[in-house]
Amino acid sequence: IEAVATQEVEYQNTKLKVAAATGSQGDVFMSWGGGYAKTYVDAGVVLPLDEFFDKNGTRDEMLDGALEYGTYDGKAYGLPLKQWAGALFCNKEMFDEYNVKIPETWDELLTAVETFKSKDITPMVLGAKDGWHIGMIQNALAVRTAGTEYMNQALSGEASFDTPEIVESAKLLVELNEKGAFPNGTMGLGAEESQEEFYMGMIPMYFGGSWVAAGCDNPENEIEGKVVVTQMPEVNGGKGDKNSYSGGVIDFFMINANTKYPDEAFKFAEGMTKYMSEECYKIGDSLPAWRLDNVDESEVSPTLISLKEMIQSAEGYVLAWD
Repeated sequence: IEAVATQEVEYQNTKLKVAAATGSQGDVFMSWGGGYAKTYVDAGVVLPLDEFFDKNGTRDEMLDGALEYGTYDGKAYGLPLKQWAGALFCNKEMFDEYNVKIPETWDELLTAVETFKSKDITPMVLGAKDGWHIGMIQNALAVRTAGTEYMNQALSGEASFDTPEIVESAKLLVELNEKGAFPNGTMGLGAEESQEEFYMGMIPMYFGGSWVAAGCDNPENEIEGKVVVTQMPEVNGGKGDKNSYSGGVIDFFMINANTKYPDEAFKFAEGMTKYMSEECYKIGDSLPAWRLDNVDESEVSPTLISLKEMIQSAEGYVLAWD
């Protein structure tokens, strides 16, 4: 196996498009499901996998729903890497020190922002140089204002994005910004750069994906053992309740439709996605997409375990739509 790596945003936006146009995207390539991969499926450059799944009993080894966003016109095209959910990560030590309540409602979130700001503390992480980082917060707010059912209809092209509820999600993001929730100069900060102060114990709140858990439990960071995981706060009058989340299974390995080695490519992709799903779960990067019956939970990030327990009562998910 020869592995070729590149920077994610560049790969997602340009490199894969160029490679797929010439059939040089590799025998196995990384992709994202939903609307992103549909372009490649429609172009005929992705191998349908149902025949391989049936031959190898692969479906039985995946969690329910793991193939939902890798399936097009009834055919499966992807092997899932992992599952994610958005959550608000809070440094409980800082909340206790300044006598601030971990927010459950929008008003409580604004109170927390104002209190920390009055103490010259940046309340929340945001690396707005990476557009997806802004989008992640707005997306989660839209899940609160418009609800999961409507947002999934909008993302499927069955409903409009031009609604008061979705506009409200953007207004709430602007309100957070105007209250001083985010770092000064956030438009010049990347996502990874912005999160370092949270891991150093200097910023109390970070809304991010389940992968944030890995940094929370890294012994090299100042916040190990200090983080509480909670939902994006509820919004007054919103159609989505606290048990709805941004998230789902979106990361897939796919196989080149023109590969000379379909059986070998499938065997490799299946083995790698199972392995990565388990190892990513252990280190706190993500929730599994495969059934992991033999994982010792004591090996898993405690923060990720908390998030996993929190989403047990999830009533719906909406993919990020950056």
